[in-house]
Amino acid sequence: MHLAQLNVARMVAPLDFPVPADFVAALERVNRLAESWPGFVWRLKGSGPTGTTPGRRG
Repeated sequence: MHLAQLNVARMVAPLDFPVPADFVAALERVNRLAESWPGFVWRLKGSGPTGTTPGRRG
């Protein structure tokens, strides 16, 4: 049995703006740590080095 969690957020600024800079800078490290953790199974991955893709509204 696996428990899945999906967090969805709306950014207050684009990923390359100063506001989320600390968050963006930590993404690769946090994702790498999560993937190396015992029991880790899966995470949603997008494009780009951090595995994120800025959402677009159409």
